[in-house]
Amino acid sequence: MPEQLIAIVQDYGALGLAAILMASCVGLPVPSSLVMMALGSFIQHEDMDILPYFLVGFGGAVAGDQAGYMIGRLGSGFLEQRSGGPDWLATSLARAAAFQSRWSDLGIFLSRWLLSPLGPWVNLYSGLTHYSWVRFSLLVIAGEFVWVSVYLGLGMLFSSSVAALADILGSLTWFLVTGTVAIALGWKLVTTLRSKSNPDKVRS
Repeated sequence: MPEQLIAIVQDYGALGLAAILMASCVGLPVPSSLVMMALGSFIQHEDMDILPYFLVGFGGAVAGDQAGYMIGRLGSGFLEQRSGGPDWLATSLARAAAFQSRWSDLGIFLSRWLLSPLGPWVNLYSGLTHYSWVRFSLLVIAGEFVWVSVYLGLGMLFSSSVAALADILGSLTWFLVTGTVAIALGWKLVTTLRSKSNPDKVRS
């Protein structure tokens, strides 16, 4: 798949890159980080200007995040019905809910780049809960700026070993996501148990 996605970028240029990143941000299984690193390697080898690709990558990622947020906000009725079901959507939204309840603003920022597999679900959950659109947008802009800078830069810096680097970063990212979600769920469980055991204290 990565080779096909890079071919799309080569054939369709900026529009192809923007479409790939937008698809990733709304939850489609697209290895966008690997695409950005491969693109960075391509830019390095071909001695191309990085700025147009940086701007398109940044714009496409932000637009995809906004689309995910609006899907969550406008489709809140459907998502609320599905969030109680035992399927992959319910599981993903539950993880995003636990993550957001623990990390709030920082969670949105980190889910753009350090914990990017959570990003699409944080987008949906933010829209579903009517999280401040202005605050969401500012955090998304900051986070996607970091994401595009880091992955394009890594691709250019390690242009001869992008595939190996992608495997290492992918494993590390999923390890961080799993650990962070586990901590968030544990924190939520402890808070709930404390609230139930001390109802008078909570009301005061």
